[in-house]
Amino acid sequence: MSTSTVSESTIIEPKPFELADLGPWLFVYPNPGGSPGLGYPLVMDVQGDSNAPGAGIIAYTPKCIDYSNQLWWARPSGEGNYYFIVNQNSGLVLDIPGGQTAGNVPLIQWQQQGNDSQKWFFVEGGGSFGPIPLDQKSYYVFNKQAQKVLDVAYSPGDPVKEPGSAIICEQQTTPSPKYDQRWYFISSPNQVLGGSCS
Repeated sequence: MSTSTVSESTIIEPKPFELADLGPWLFVYPNPGGSPGLGYPLVMDVQGDSNAPGAGIIAYTPKCIDYSNQLWWARPSGEGNYYFIVNQNSGLVLDIPGGQTAGNVPLIQWQQQGNDSQKWFFVEGGGSFGPIPLDQKSYYVFNKQAQKVLDVAYSPGDPVKEPGSAIICEQQTTPSPKYDQRWYFISSPNQVLGGSCS
């Protein structure tokens, strides 16, 4: 498969991620296209609770119990402000398979090898909107190699991103008030689900 070349002009300066040492986190996607307009939040999940390298990464409904496959650490890579995103359950890291730089590439978990395809950085995306709690910042999560952002796949013509949708690395779109492609970080599913786990 051919890959595109990243232009130096597209490089965005990585900044420190102040929440890194406070995890692990649920990576929460507010899903702004959902009905009735505010969406229903989804979280980054390892499909099937798998511990295997190569398992797919999906967006899924937060679980109230046994949710370690939905928890992630941001661990310093040793290079500037780049981080490995490490799954709590498997100990494997978020990766772009084959180091691809094209858009719409479904992500996997893999052994940490230090490749740029496994290094991520966080850029603030503005204040809260819709289901994002008012005291939470939102972030774009960029991949170092691809210079594309963490996103959730959806079917053309249907902006609602459903549980089980693949998490992909995609070209950053023009920021909008709907907070597409932006994530926030919560430590407990109960906070995401408005207390319904209690």
